[in-house]
Amino acid sequence: LERAGLPTRLDPSISLEKLFEAMQHDKKFKNGKSVFVLPERPGRVRPVEDVSQETVQTVLKELAA
Repeated sequence: LERAGLPTRLDPSISLEKLFEAMQHDKKFKNGKSVFVLPERPGRVRPVEDVSQETVQTVLKELAA
């Protein structure tokens, strides 16, 4: 991501609570869970549906640090 010039940390001005709330209105939020599309290798991704809200909040906090 860094080589491509993409961000690897969250902007500190972003409210984590508002971000998490917004994620719950995303089209990939189903049955109370977010569906994440994770890259496996170039050209191949995998949807992951069993990510708990606690895990998402933990990762967001780490990205904001």
